[in-house]
Amino acid sequence: MEPDAANIIKQLAKISNPSRPLMVGVVGIPGSGKSTSCEILAAFLEDEVDAMVMPMDGYHYSLEQLATFPDADDKIYRRGATDTFDPASLARDLERIAHGTEDEIYIPDLIMRWGSSSKPACIPTQQA
Repeated sequence: MEPDAANIIKQLAKISNPSRPLMVGVVGIPGSGKSTSCEILAAFLEDEVDAMVMPMDGYHYSLEQLATFPDADDKIYRRGATDTFDPASLARDLERIAHGTEDEIYIPDLIMRWGSSSKPACIPTQQA
């Protein structure tokens, strides 16, 4: 699957705007291998396309946010489920990456999702 997807992405990269990132989304149920597949895909692309993997894990609501939900105990217990995900924040950051004027955008990472005070990951938005 990954080699075929890599070939399609390489073709899309040839016709896309070279000054903006080409974004490809990968979806699946938890534990289905999305992250592993994306890392393999990025390895197939590395010689021809400047690829990076941006995990969505940091876009789940924080414990502090979940604690404000009407069914907070249930949400906290099921943290990581679809309804504990913050799609508006992801959409905002994807829009900034695709069309913004910033040279770098800081995004939440997996460590921040679990409540650490570590710095967010930095996404360069301009192609080299």
